[in-house]
Amino acid sequence: MTNKDFQKLDDAARRNVAKKYGWRQSSYLDWKVEEGYIFILLHCESKDAWLEVKPLYFDDLWWEITGIFRNEKKPPMSLRGNGAAAISAQKIATYDALVNDTNSYTAEDLEEIWDRIFRKAASDILQFLKENPDANTFFPDESKVMAFNNDRLDYIMALLHNNREEEAIAIIMEAKNKDHKCYMRFPNGDGYDAILEWCKKRKESTEKCSPDTTTRNLFVDKIGNKLVKIFKK
Repeated sequence: MTNKDFQKLDDAARRNVAKKYGWRQSSYLDWKVEEGYIFILLHCESKDAWLEVKPLYFDDLWWEITGIFRNEKKPPMSLRGNGAAAISAQKIATYDALVNDTNSYTAEDLEEIWDRIFRKAASDILQFLKENPDANTFFPDESKVMAFNNDRLDYIMALLHNNREEEAIAIIMEAKNKDHKCYMRFPNGDGYDAILEWCKKRKESTEKCSPDTTTRNLFVDKIGNKLVKIFKK
């Protein structure tokens, strides 16, 4: 059996089992959404499979900031799994998948292996959700983030989502002072520059919508005078 033939056999077995457990499959990854999180099971021509997680809003916010898909249709859910434009996820667990020579496996063997993995993943997801029930207040463990973890984009997204812009900006400025650039590059800067510009516009918009102290006092005075006139009548 060639490696290509085995890969087809393995993908088919994984797909059959994934459906049973409510997962969707795209190439080398499977994914499912629960409680505001996206869980991703990755298996890319290796003997291991690993489970990752991140809040759904991570990518939504990142794409809003960078405008990557501004003029396109909403990207497929699978792109959040391991796409170049996606925010990295936190690893939850690693599972042994293929331990023997590929020629020794049958379709039934592979389905049995994936059934074991998806059952264990279901248990790990349940435990994760018990410990982290609210995706909106979840902050990733950066030591468990695999790709581009030096950029700290996952943590920055959590800060921005929770209205902690000053902390996010401080992280970016520290990185810039060390000449570290974000992996996402644009003609006029990188991902860090896009975040700083987004924070600037958000602050300006907030200040524009909020009346200053003088305006608020005038408004209160007018209301107060009107109430006095009403009571005098």
